[in-house]
Amino acid sequence: MSTPLPDSSSQRGTRSYLGLLGLLMGLVVLILGAVFVLAYQAAQRSSQYAAAVNLAGRQRMLSQRLTKGLYELQSAVEEGSSILAPQDEVRRSSELFDQTLNAFSDGSQVRGTDNAMVQLPRVALPEGVKALSRAHEIWSPLSEKVKTVLTPNVTLPAITAVSSYATDVNLTLLAQMDQLTTAVQRELALKDRTTNLLLAVGGGLFFVLIGAGFFLLFRRVKAGEKDVQEFTDRLTASNAQLTASSLNLAAAKEDTDLILTTVRQGMLLVDAQFRIGAQYSTELTRLLHLDDLSGMNFLSVLQRLLPERMFLTARDYLNLLFDPTKKEKQLLKINPLSQIEVSFPNQNGGFENYFFEFAFRRILKDKKVDRLFISIRDVTSQVRLEMRLRAEEAKKERQFEILLSILHVDRPALQEFLQLSRKELERVNDTFKMEDLARAQGTGGVPEVSLREKLRGVYAAIHNVKGNAAALSLTHFEKTAHEFEGEVKKLLDRPQLAGEDLLSVVVRQSEFRQALDEAGELADRLGTLGPQARPGGVTAAAPADPVLGVVSSFAQATALRAGRRVKVDASEFRSADLPESHRGVVRDLLLQLVRNSIVHGIEEPSRRTATHKPAEALICISGRREDRGGDATFRLHFADDGAGLDFPRIRARAVEAGLATKEQVEAMSNDEVTGFIFASGLSTAQETSVDAGRGAGLDLVRRRVMDDLGGEIEVACEPGRSLAFTLSFPLQPVGLPA
Repeated sequence: MSTPLPDSSSQRGTRSYLGLLGLLMGLVVLILGAVFVLAYQAAQRSSQYAAAVNLAGRQRMLSQRLTKGLYELQSAVEEGSSILAPQDEVRRSSELFDQTLNAFSDGSQVRGTDNAMVQLPRVALPEGVKALSRAHEIWSPLSEKVKTVLTPNVTLPAITAVSSYATDVNLTLLAQMDQLTTAVQRELALKDRTTNLLLAVGGGLFFVLIGAGFFLLFRRVKAGEKDVQEFTDRLTASNAQLTASSLNLAAAKEDTDLILTTVRQGMLLVDAQFRIGAQYSTELTRLLHLDDLSGMNFLSVLQRLLPERMFLTARDYLNLLFDPTKKEKQLLKINPLSQIEVSFPNQNGGFENYFFEFAFRRILKDKKVDRLFISIRDVTSQVRLEMRLRAEEAKKERQFEILLSILHVDRPALQEFLQLSRKELERVNDTFKMEDLARAQGTGGVPEVSLREKLRGVYAAIHNVKGNAAALSLTHFEKTAHEFEGEVKKLLDRPQLAGEDLLSVVVRQSEFRQALDEAGELADRLGTLGPQARPGGVTAAAPADPVLGVVSSFAQATALRAGRRVKVDASEFRSADLPESHRGVVRDLLLQLVRNSIVHGIEEPSRRTATHKPAEALICISGRREDRGGDATFRLHFADDGAGLDFPRIRARAVEAGLATKEQVEAMSNDEVTGFIFASGLSTAQETSVDAGRGAGLDLVRRRVMDDLGGEIEVACEPGRSLAFTLSFPLQPVGLPA
């Protein structure tokens, strides 16, 4: 370490001279600033007053334009021609004259000759104030009279009177504007005279202070020659001490460099301005993929690594670490960088992810935080191991939940559900091909309307899976499908859609398929599952009808959740009348109609008895095959004795969903409004639940019957008494989904 040089009288004198010189320079800068401010203000004032003179002259022109406009208006009325143009001229001239006159009085802004807003100075000289006052006295009655001729049905006598009055006062008004112009010019001259005097005084002081500064510098140069010699002697003695200290420092640096190149952590020091010190570990350059970190701003390094929100949090945290009033122990507990994920480009054009762990310690000096010691560890291998362990645990929990969900279902029903669900997921997969998403992200991609329609198709497919899962009490898949629906609903509710937004649907579809595969594997491991005990100790026997058995069980389970009592009468329906290829589709349709009926139509038992209905609602299902000219058609009839359709609520929800305007729905008949119940996303439910609230059920019915089967749907409603659906579709398997 070097020995500080002793303080001498010459050094103290130097400080005195520098202090005095600094004071003089400060005064010089202050005077220069004042001069510049005065000059700027004078220029601004000159500009304002020049504009004021121009606008005062414009007032003369506006007065004449007003008089001319009145004459032209009088002529137009006499000739019976259009009065719009002269009236517009009179109006614009009157309004601009009035605005400018008021701006002179209160010093406000007004539109100038180039249509830009101009700030007018407030007239202060007595003669100007007097001219303005007299002008107001003349203008006020004239302005009121002008307003009377700006009406569409103005008469010739009224115009003649106003025109005559304007001619009489015009010369007097022009004289007041001349006096106003003279007053503005005089006021500008007075202000310029004062400003010039102040500028002259400031310039004189400036040169006096500059001269004094040069005098002090000359004296200091003479005294400095002696100080230089004394300083040279002291410097020679100090160099000998520095040489010895340098040898010691070199040895210490060699040891420090050896440590920094060996340690397997990134270590560095940053100061209060977040500059990285010259000494840091070699490992740091490998971790951060930077060659030279000395002098770099640590915040800039973090900004390359972190997302914007996390970077802002880290920056605030580092500022807290430099705040001595905050306790270090408490701050270290809330370290936002204790573990973060970062990405760096690799040689293949992709990215590699790493996990870093940051630790911080304060370095104090004179009870202040002088620097921060920061260590960075690469904990990627440990984190990835933990992630694999967590993924395995999650997989075990998921498989256990799936196992509990499928134990009560017989093997044929489970296999049928898995097969149906895979078909629906294939439908989702076909809807969103990866190449379609890629095109949608670039120029000329899939239109947003098409994307929304694709999403609605996905919505219907997943809703069908949820319905079949609920029918078999497969709670895991019902919950998973319900969450999938929620993800799609969030996308549909977005004001705008792009292709990349739909990647989450692809991910969800992949996860759902994985769960289905795991269920199939678990079923294979358990072997052939016979009829199992259902919850509550009731044994599930194989249903007599492969369609109605599932539908009836589903109706009772849904009614129990909704607090309803339901009886299903399907005596007029036989699955044997349906080809094997259509039975699954009809079952899906009945599940959706049952859910819709119980949740939206059938009332609570107490409400039914209050309206003289049986407490137990009745759902009637019938179906028959009709052969006409070689073409086979199936007519499926579904009816309930519930409350029917709530037409006012359907109208309100249609307006809320943007399907029609309020005026349009009010003009529609009830039959026309009925069509809205099949719209995707429209629901009359008060709140969203696993059974209702997302408007997917009847949309699915429409898509399966009309789009997939090429059939028709008829709806009959008796408000307060019943609701019936008749579904007709051909039995040839051409329109069925794959």
